[in-house]
Amino acid sequence: FHQCRFGWSGTKGLEASGVENEGITVELSVFTETGCQGATLQGGDFRTLVGGRHNVQDSALFKTGQVTLMYTAALDIFGVGHRVKNNLFNSLPHMALGQGASPVAQQRRDDMDSIQLCVGCFVERNWFADVGFESADCGAIY
Repeated sequence: FHQCRFGWSGTKGLEASGVENEGITVELSVFTETGCQGATLQGGDFRTLVGGRHNVQDSALFKTGQVTLMYTAALDIFGVGHRVKNNLFNSLPHMALGQGASPVAQQRRDDMDSIQLCVGCFVERNWFADVGFESADCGAIY
């Protein structure tokens, strides 16, 4: 996805899952005004450590989580081998980047073993501003 705008949705702007070794790349794009997450990316194989290779780079994620304020990151990444690079995260009520299963997600999933965390994921040169203004238990990366 190149120079795309994801937003004005009731839940997520983008969801990609189940892809191994041929992940998607989102670049120079905007995620805004979503009810929940801006994007959720999941992939890779924990047993073989084959990466899902999803990339989000040079993009802006702001004003997501407009309906569900808590435990909805602007960007959630789960699995193996993803990259989040050179992005702006701004004006987010609870968290910017989620790298593990939230309590809400745990209640909704039967098989959480495959998405508990992000292994071999790179998070580099991102800018986090005005994050966590609706919660005391929060963080830019949670």
